Order: sequence, then C-alpha cells, then structure tokens
Amino acid sequence: MDHVERMRRMFEGGPVDRLVRRPMYYFTQTWERWNREGLPAEVGRGCQAIAGFPQSVEDIRQFEEYFGFDPDVWMAQPTDLGVCEAPLVPRYEEKVLRLEGEHEIVQDFIGRVKRYPKGVRDGVMPTYLKHTVASRDDWERDVQPRLDPATPERWGNYAANAAHNRERLARGEVLHLGSFIGGYMYLRSLVGPLELPVLFYDDPDLVHAMMRTWRDLMVACLKRVQADVGPYFRLYLAEDICYRSGPLISPDMMRRFRGAIYEIEFENPGGRETGIKEIRLDGRAVRGKLLPLPTAQSHHVKVVMG
Repeated sequence: MDHVERMRRMFEGGPVDRLVRRPMYYFTQTWERWNREGLPAEVGRGCQAIAGFPQSVEDIRQFEEYFGFDPDVWMAQPTDLGVCEAPLVPRYEEKVLRLEGEHEIVQDFIGRVKRYPKGVRDGVMPTYLKHTVASRDDWERDVQPRLDPATPERWGNYAANAAHNRERLARGEVLHLGSFIGGYMYLRSLVGPLELPVLFYDDPDLVHAMMRTWRDLMVACLKRVQADVGPYFRLYLAEDICYRSGPLISPDMMRRFRGAIYEIEFENPGGRETGIKEIRLDGRAVRGKLLPLPTAQSHHVKVVMG
C-alpha cells in the first residue's frame, strides 16, 4: 500500500496496513539543535523544508527516509488562501519600525504591529501592539481591497502551477487539498483576539461585511481551482478557536450571526464509529453531506450512522 492509498483509506474509514507517519512542523531551533548533535547534512536540509525553508525534492526525500516518514500526500491549491493570517494581496511591507531596548517593534505582512526580542522571529510569542483593522475606515480603505479574488498578483504563476498540479493528480501521486483560513481565524488575525468579541457587539455590520468578503474570496478561488485542476478530496479549514472556561461571545450572539438554529439528532443502531448512512433535514432526505442554506429560524437534522 503506497502513501496515497493509505491516506485515502484512512479518511474513508477503510483498512490500512499502518497509520500514516508524517510530521506537521518543526521550529527552526529544533533542526538547528539536531544539526549540532550530528544530523547528516542532507537530512538537515530536508528538515529545513518542513520548517518552511525551500529545499530540493531530493533533500526532502532523504529526510523522509531517514525518519521513516511517509511522503507528503497533500497537494494544495496553487493560490494562497491563508492559514493563520488573512491572505492579503498585496501584502504589507515587513519592516522594523523602531527599537525599544532589547526589543524590535515590527510591522508584519498583514499590517499588525508586534514586539519581538531583537533578531528573533521564530519560536517566540510576540506582544501584539496593534491589529490591522481598528475601524471601518481601516477595513474599507486599506484592507478590503487586498482581499479581491480578481487581483492579478494573487494568480501570479497560476497557469503553470495549475497545469503541474493537474498532471500530478492524474498520475495518482497526490490527493487534492483545498486549504483556507477559517472565518474566525481570519477575523482574529485582522481585528485581534481581545478586540473581536467587542466588535461583534459594537459594530456587527462590519463583522458581516468582513465575513462576506471572506466568503466571496474563498468561494471564487476554490471554484476556479476546482474547474482548472480537478475535484477536491479534502477541504481543510484552518481554525484555532480556543478559550479557557467558556465561549468568547454569548449564545444569543452566536445565534444572531449563525442565522438559524439546528436541532441535531443522531442514530447509530449498528454502533458504528465512522460513516454516515443518511441525513434528513426537516424530514426530507439530503443528498450528500452538505445541508442546504437555512430557510427558517430553526431546523431539525437527523443523522443516521452506517
């Protein structure tokens, strides 16, 4: 069983010879320490690639073989739709704004102002001093135009990359991944984790406007790639909604922004751990696994495992 079939069967709940072995990420300090401890140079170069530093295909292959990892099976769309930061195009200039003792005050690529220890960017948590959207004027004047799906710079080498991806998909070398920043992560990156819950209350219309822009960008880009490259095997929505003791906004506020309430009932007569046999919305069978857009304030959903 090769790495592509192994991953496919894992997602589909089928039998596999073993679990997939694949790292997610390394801090720069990790491979720097491994290099000092005697990691072979060619393996170290492959490790740098996992940490985000471009290296050759051969370096990555040797790294994978050395640690017994599976090759990367996921082929993402050939245009950046963000992970932890909103995919602004053009990006803001990354620069040091000023020095404060042993720290640097920097502007990052989405316009946030942060404090770092001098000369350090990786493996530390900066202090966030200012986020990009502090007012409706910030959004309309300088940020929203950078989220236009038609911006030519967003599609720089797209044609060649799409053709390359289409060929790899046809050869069965990879699984097609649609990867994009989630809605809350997107808002948080632009507004800030402390400021965002307040914005939900103070200016809900601005939140709606920002979310419509997010939706339109993601849908337009993902649909174009699907038409040019092929259907997606998996959609990966990057989110990190964490809190210590309870939600960051009230249940009433959640309902206000969600727009509908779903009462969900599960049936699992066979004691299954995976697989969905049937979904019914308000008594009517739903084809596939996507619910249609809400048409009322409340709906009943029945999910039968199988």
